Amino acid sequence: MLSEGLSSSALEYLHRCPICDGQRLSHYCRVPSCFYDGQYIHYDRCHDCGSVLRNPRWLAAHSYAKYENWSPPDEEKRLEPDLQKHYRYLVRLIDRVYPEDAPRRLLDFGCGAGGFLLEAREAGFQGQGLEPGRKMAEHVRHAHGFEVFADLDEERFAGERYPLIVSLQVFEHLNDPRRTLGELREHLIAPGMIYIEVPNLN
Repeated sequence: MLSEGLSSSALEYLHRCPICDGQRLSHYCRVPSCFYDGQYIHYDRCHDCGSVLRNPRWLAAHSYAKYENWSPPDEEKRLEPDLQKHYRYLVRLIDRVYPEDAPRRLLDFGCGAGGFLLEAREAGFQGQGLEPGRKMAEHVRHAHGFEVFADLDEERFAGERYPLIVSLQVFEHLNDPRRTLGELREHLIAPGMIYIEVPNLN
């Protein structure tokens, strides 16, 4: 049964791990779709690096178009107290290892509703966001006053450099996380730091 109610033309089946390029993939589990009754999301596990990945998955073009044109409902724009508490914890965690002499400037890659940017600003960071969802990016700009870029390839983003790049619960949605990580490193001021948070399916 097709994942998420999509036609086969919108899906691709992976024969290699997008993290380590390993070819030893096997079925890990399936979970019910949150959006389509009777549909399941299937996951494989890579025996080389241990990553669990969705397989089949959306094609990159379909996935990007979905985010770019998404109209977030009001509840997605709200700042959830529990999530803000988690963001405050992450800011404190980062502060423990952040060089005292480094500029307090960061990029939140996949900034969503801007919750982490707000907590970082409270801690003295100057933050900018990158959010492909155009309407969510517009909301963050107008509601919280942050500069938000739409894409790594955006012309006005080309010259931006940061001592800190943060990405929270985003990399698991990327079709080519290794390539994206390489592109982000080009915007990092050496020695710099990239903090990535991804979910654990367990």
